[in-house]
Amino acid sequence: MSDIDILSTATEPVLEEEPLSENNIAEEDTMPHIMIGLNALLSTVWWLVLFFVYVETSTSDRLTPVYPIAWLWTNLNDTSMGWVAISYFTSVIAYFMVSFIELLAWLIYLIGDPGLMIFWTPVFGMWGGIILYILPWLFAIFHLTFATTDGGIEVGSTTNGFNNDLFLIVGGGFFWLYSLLVHFAFTNRFLAHAATIKQPCICRDYPPLEKGANDDQKAKYKAMLELECEKQCPTDLFCPLTRGIGMSQTEYDLKCDYLMVQIKKENTKKMQTLREIVNREEVIIYDEEDPIASDIPDENERW
Repeated sequence: MSDIDILSTATEPVLEEEPLSENNIAEEDTMPHIMIGLNALLSTVWWLVLFFVYVETSTSDRLTPVYPIAWLWTNLNDTSMGWVAISYFTSVIAYFMVSFIELLAWLIYLIGDPGLMIFWTPVFGMWGGIILYILPWLFAIFHLTFATTDGGIEVGSTTNGFNNDLFLIVGGGFFWLYSLLVHFAFTNRFLAHAATIKQPCICRDYPPLEKGANDDQKAKYKAMLELECEKQCPTDLFCPLTRGIGMSQTEYDLKCDYLMVQIKKENTKKMQTLREIVNREEVIIYDEEDPIASDIPDENERW
């Protein structure tokens, strides 16, 4: 009997609604992971944009090579554009360590494994973003405001690098503030929600049955595997019913109690059948293609 069939036989209780408990609110609170994942996605897009975009101030304001991701490595010590190169360099490192890996963690979370996101978000996602995201636009400010003797342009609006400095300061400052607000608002809520997620239990793998096994041996082996899997991952410990937002806790508990009684009954019958298969005497069924079977006389030759 399936869970749907069991539920269809349950008597629907008529109960007054009651407020959701803290745990129930956390279980249904899926907004935090969406907001954190969206932040990681947009920050990663900004990270990729910085690989290829340099905003020119004049026709003579060109990079060689033209793309910042290729240009920055040989200009970190440049006397006039060193701060810009360092700004791009820290962007490459910071956004890779924070947003790109957090985006991967979120995608892994979406397919059912929250482990990496639980580890990464509260440490590297929040504090890494707060600290590391400051560096790119801070170095751009250095280039914009420092004297030319210190590698800056002294806010010269027509000087090469001016427009790009503004681009790095405004963009970098925005994503630093955006990341800070999102992580402060949603990290703890995400962790509370993640704590309510039931991790799937995966049974241990066993080697396949040796080639040439007969049907009875195959049946016994399959039954033994199912019994062993039931020991490792019991199917009657957790209620499979998902609680809807409009369902009160009392109603949910009553339906779960009824459902679990039915599941345990079905599970007991199934386990008993499997034990009978494992314990029964083996019936030898010879394979006609088995070379050993060819030496066995047929029915007419036995007597």
